[in-house]
Amino acid sequence: LDPLLRKRSYQRAHFDGVIEGYRELERPVSWFSAANQAVLERVRLAVFRDERPVLLPPHILDLEAAPGGFILPHVDHITASGSTIAGVSLLTDAVMRLSHVERADHVVDVLLRARSLYVIQGDARYEWKHEILADATFGDERVVKGRRIAVITRDDTQPEGLNVSLSENADPGAAARTGPGYAERRNVLTGKNRSGKISEDGEVTLSQ
Repeated sequence: LDPLLRKRSYQRAHFDGVIEGYRELERPVSWFSAANQAVLERVRLAVFRDERPVLLPPHILDLEAAPGGFILPHVDHITASGSTIAGVSLLTDAVMRLSHVERADHVVDVLLRARSLYVIQGDARYEWKHEILADATFGDERVVKGRRIAVITRDDTQPEGLNVSLSENADPGAAARTGPGYAERRNVLTGKNRSGKISEDGEVTLSQ
């Protein structure tokens, strides 16, 4: 990945307005080396187990070291992602912050160690914005993000009952909060260092 990424300059503003200081690639699985294809298959098995959803081509996102590279709070639009987002974090530790789209006081920080896997699905996919902080404190540890590469796997499947307007100002999670199967989709938050569940009344319970 690195030689190809280094041929590109860091971009200052992403088309969606939420990423700063980035380089990105999207390549089919067959483009990767055999060793890296094996890693992607391990990710698929860990996230989807026996299911075989249609997967989008892996997305490689390279953020420059702080203070230049960061991701602002956002919910991935359904035109770019399905119901699951899984990322392998490389090169540096970083803090991902999740904030509820309607409850400003509901905020959860997750420490993403280098070489860890995070998974966003269910409630966290549609009801919580996520961002990558350039400089943060996690517990007693200050985490200043260095250069970070994320290799992101997304499916191309939306949950039953999802019917989101694709207008420019649509709330990507609005329709996911209605329709059949919503309650069953509400256990979501997964990370290498912290994990937990969000209850029906919005309470977040975390465990180490």
